[in-house]
Amino acid sequence: MDMKNKKQKLTLAASLVMVLVVFIGELILQMWEKDKA
Repeated sequence: MDMKNKKQKLTLAASLVMVLVVFIGELILQMWEKDKA
C-alpha cells in the first residue's frame, strides 16, 4: 500500500472524527442547557 495514500485516508478519518465530536458535543450541550432551564 502507498504511504501517501494511507496518510490521506488517515487525514480523512481524522477530520470525520473531528466533525463527529463537534456534532455530539453540540447535542450534549443543548440537552444540558435544556436540563438546567
